Amino acid sequence: MGLFPSANDFKAGKGVEKDAPRKTGIGRFFELVGRDMNGMFLANLLTCIGFAPVICLVYIGFLQNSLPVMLGSAVKLSEYLVEHDKRYRASILLGVRTDTQDVTGTVTAKYEGPLPGVAAVRQAASRFVGRIRQTPPMYSALKRDGKKLVDLARSGIEIERESREVTIHAIDVSARNGEIFLDVCCARGTYIRTLCDDIGELLGCHACMQALERTAVGRFTKDDAHTLEQLRELDENARAAVLIPTENCLDFPTLSLPPFRERLFRSGCEIYASDLPGQTLRDGMLYKVCGTDGFFAVGRAGIFPGKNETCEPGLAVKMVKFFG
Repeated sequence: MGLFPSANDFKAGKGVEKDAPRKTGIGRFFELVGRDMNGMFLANLLTCIGFAPVICLVYIGFLQNSLPVMLGSAVKLSEYLVEHDKRYRASILLGVRTDTQDVTGTVTAKYEGPLPGVAAVRQAASRFVGRIRQTPPMYSALKRDGKKLVDLARSGIEIERESREVTIHAIDVSARNGEIFLDVCCARGTYIRTLCDDIGELLGCHACMQALERTAVGRFTKDDAHTLEQLRELDENARAAVLIPTENCLDFPTLSLPPFRERLFRSGCEIYASDLPGQTLRDGMLYKVCGTDGFFAVGRAGIFPGKNETCEPGLAVKMVKFFG
């Protein structure tokens, strides 16, 4: 049985891991690679995505996760990476609805009639491409009045949630060995299990998410990721070689400062476009700022008062993150 077991496997209870820990393996990852490095590893880790109140989960309630792990100064990049689009591959189970919208939850409804085929699922899925409204599930980490929705749900409390706009760029529907898969490219904030549930309700047969694999974060794909087992087989130098340098994690344009402007920038001064011949600034854009020794900061361009009291306001760049 692989990552995507069949519906019959699920109904037969196969793949149940009685002692499955609710951990991502991040602790073991740091023990292996160390914490004194600067950059990013793309880790291929098996992560629990279920919200069952006890640790008794089926294997199909896990996410095979291409997870960016930031080390050292690269931790400061996290706020930029969460904005990247993501790609997922999900297995959708038709005919069943659960309270968590995935197979780790309690079944709340079943459909006993004939189930639609892949063509019908593809047509229904197409209705969810673009900017759509999606209601966050109760079993989520979102908070209301300081309390996580998942904690309220586990206490038997359900509250009204406002729908919010999310963006789904594309959904490709395919089938293999009787299973139906959704390959989804979406912006942050999209719940794939809610998408599965919504598709099931549109089809009138119910549905929930059976398994999920995150295949890409921005331009980084699962092909760039390494499992713990793969990293164990590498020596220290080989592990360092697969580390993605901090500056390579950013898709911002590069801005190069001459030594004098670099010193001013490092001291907190804004650098005006007029002092950067041959380089162009755009208001509001973020830049990878490089100096004599290469990348050292992220800067944002904007309109500033002027170099002195007699100068007109002008376009300049100022530091927002320092990396060394």
